[in-house]
Amino acid sequence: MSEEEIILDYPSLEKQDILACLEYASHLVRIKSIHKAFA
Repeated sequence: MSEEEIILDYPSLEKQDILACLEYASHLVRIKSIHKAFA
């Protein structure tokens, strides 16, 4: 899915939002385990 398609489907998002999600995802794939956070 392209950036443009995401923005069309979710007009409240901006390019920076998508880039932040991609940066977070790239961080997650580099760590060995993910711990569930409790709120």
